Amino acid sequence: MNRMDVRLRNIREEDLEKIRNWRMQPSVTKYMFTDPQITPADQQAWFQKICASEACKYWIITADGVDIGLLGIIDIDPANRRCSWIWYIGEESFRGKGVAKRIQLNLYDYVFCTLKMNRLYSNILTFNTHEIENVHVKCGYQLEGVMKDHVYKNGEYYDVTVMGITADHWAEIKDQFQYEAVEFESQ
Repeated sequence: MNRMDVRLRNIREEDLEKIRNWRMQPSVTKYMFTDPQITPADQQAWFQKICASEACKYWIITADGVDIGLLGIIDIDPANRRCSWIWYIGEESFRGKGVAKRIQLNLYDYVFCTLKMNRLYSNILTFNTHEIENVHVKCGYQLEGVMKDHVYKNGEYYDVTVMGITADHWAEIKDQFQYEAVEFESQ
């Protein structure tokens, strides 16, 4: 695999249309809890909300200078020292190139060392076995449970798998991984 320069830069207002288009792609929304039809006004309102919130941080994922997706740390709870995260690669030509694994491992460092959180977790639609098995499990995430019929989408109920990792577990397994650093632009 060729080495890619992967970075995370802060979202800017001029990114909103690109993010909106990525988010509405069937290949992205398939794995989300909702399939929204997002208007430019909706996207602007979302941007204003995240800019004003201390409970989330968002970045554009870039690879070799190309904007390819979105990473967000959400539900930041300083009192309980936990947070969750979301991500997607909107540019299909960059999928399957190891970007997700690299970002996830660097995210652990950021969440546990920079933000001083104790737990990072994700809620994943259970049918998304590729992400669960080939990304999360391989990166040290652990299965915490399954919420039955948790999401109602397109006329069907879907189970949600809860996975997570703690700071102590990451400290125990970190040396098993080799990964290049990803720069998180400070917010």
